[in-house]
Amino acid sequence: WSMYRRALTIPNYEGLLLRTSWPALEKHHFRLMAREANAFKDYGLDVNFSITNREMTFPGGAVIEGGHMENPDDVDKYLSRERDDIVCDEGSTFQPRPLLELSTRARSSKEEVNAAGGARFRVFTNPGGPAATMLRDFFSDHQPDWEEFPKELQTMYDPSEWAYIPGCLEDNPYLPETYERDLAILSPWRFQQLRYNDWDVVAGVFFTEFSAKTHVADLGDPGDSVSWFRSMDWGYIQPGCVLWWACLAD
Repeated sequence: WSMYRRALTIPNYEGLLLRTSWPALEKHHFRLMAREANAFKDYGLDVNFSITNREMTFPGGAVIEGGHMENPDDVDKYLSRERDDIVCDEGSTFQPRPLLELSTRARSSKEEVNAAGGARFRVFTNPGGPAATMLRDFFSDHQPDWEEFPKELQTMYDPSEWAYIPGCLEDNPYLPETYERDLAILSPWRFQQLRYNDWDVVAGVFFTEFSAKTHVADLGDPGDSVSWFRSMDWGYIQPGCVLWWACLAD
């Protein structure tokens, strides 16, 4: 609906809505878009949805197009032109590198778009999935792994351009009262991800009870009051481990 709002107010607006596959887009979004196009007509707005063209058109030349990235190379289909909005639903299920490359197409030379805040790249998702770590690094922790990117990124990366808006079960007024109970049949780590929007929990970790909200605290600059040491296990059978210890003054 945020894309609809811009499509109705910005002439020649171009939006791109993606899932990882066509079936996911058709079953979850296109059916609703076809229904919502009729709702617009009830209010006298000439909005049309075409399942053949996989797009919704609006008065003033605006269009919202559907797309998918089932394979990493599919990103090439979207690199030839700029978009005023790119929205990836269930974005953590995408591959991380193509998802980042896709974000570079969210740019606009339209005065109306820039006056309305500029082009946007938005990802809606739950924790977990191939792109989860990358999304957390860029949008939440604001600490990308600099060694994986050109050295220029470390000086050009602006955390204020990567906003994270968390959403928990209590934030959704449309869920049934039984939804939390329904989630309880999942594995403990998946329950934590979906129930509490917990990005710290991943499958296979040893300390499944770890939570950044409970076990991490910002103590500020400790100055010279902290002593450090390291301990190491060579890992004759399993991979080795090096632990860094910080001994606080107390």
